[in-house]
Amino acid sequence: MPKVEITDSKGLVQKTGSGFESSKMPKSLLTMGSSVTQLTFAAADGGGVDYTGGKFFVLHGKSKKYQVHFSSVGGASQDTPTKLEGHTLVSIGNIAAAANATAVGAAVVTAVGAGSGAGIAELTALNNAGVVTVASVNCQKAAADDTRGNLSSTDITTLTIVDSGAGDDTAGVALRPGAVNLLKSPDFGASNIINNDGTGGADNAKFTLGDGDYAGQEVTIVRATASATCGAHIVVLSHMRDIDGGAIVNDEEITFEAAAHTDGSPLLKCVWDGKAWLYIGPAQAEMGFSGAT
Repeated sequence: MPKVEITDSKGLVQKTGSGFESSKMPKSLLTMGSSVTQLTFAAADGGGVDYTGGKFFVLHGKSKKYQVHFSSVGGASQDTPTKLEGHTLVSIGNIAAAANATAVGAAVVTAVGAGSGAGIAELTALNNAGVVTVASVNCQKAAADDTRGNLSSTDITTLTIVDSGAGDDTAGVALRPGAVNLLKSPDFGASNIINNDGTGGADNAKFTLGDGDYAGQEVTIVRATASATCGAHIVVLSHMRDIDGGAIVNDEEITFEAAAHTDGSPLLKCVWDGKAWLYIGPAQAEMGFSGAT
């Protein structure tokens, strides 16, 4: 039997292969989160370490790939590396020839940015004694490429993918109607809070839920990580009203609290009535589910 695919535009379509596929059928479980990378830099004068000659590493944002290079070492300008296809060049300011790991990390954070609108606006970074953590300010699909660039294992002693997002590579992050949507947020500890929605305010991530596909369709949204240092998650419902009726509210924001909860992770379950998502509890009041307000 050939593979059968059903789409909005063409209806039933036969394709090579076997099985059934529908563009309207959501995944049963969708996980979303920020992509987070940690790079541990060595001291510039360490044995075998060399940040000269056009050395660079690569960072992945939701919309672009960035080629971050050391432009000056010890006051001497360095060659600009050949631009990789599809990448944007970002230069790191001068580092001393004898810069320790902390100083190298600080220069990298200055180039990448430590908040919304600084450096690379869609990324944010922090430095802990040369261990630089870079996170996407918007949830995104994971990037599979090695981000080391042409730096050696001596220059970057450790390269770790802490967490990989699996969201839509579109404007905003769309939750799936009908699916169980699991929202992740890395916990960096109380002293290393990452702002991961690009607003420059309190640490939080924003997700959108569009209209349902049919009356009676259910959606479940679960916050996977309950920790005060992970910040709040905000879910924007396209259309919403109380389960007992009432007016429809457009683009209503539901906040999943940042604090840990003794009764488990916060969750929200809604039903599409054909025009809006029905939910339990009045707007902006404590809901019937842990941690959602």
